[in-house]
Amino acid sequence: MLSLLRGDIISSLRYNIIPSFLFILVIGFYVESAARIFGKKLIIVPRRLSFVVVVIAFFVVYFVLRNYIKTF
Repeated sequence: MLSLLRGDIISSLRYNIIPSFLFILVIGFYVESAARIFGKKLIIVPRRLSFVVVVIAFFVVYFVLRNYIKTF
């Protein structure tokens, strides 16, 4: 997280990709909320169950693989 806050994105992704992904999701939700304040209906982050399942599966696979492969 410190690498990400310093602006060193590549180093941050090497340590852990999850905070970067969550940061992108938060920005998406923020933009959607700001658009709704101005009366625009904007959907950036999908609300489908399949999207949630894919994201959770990605997290699980990532956490399992990073324990067995040194490059993660």
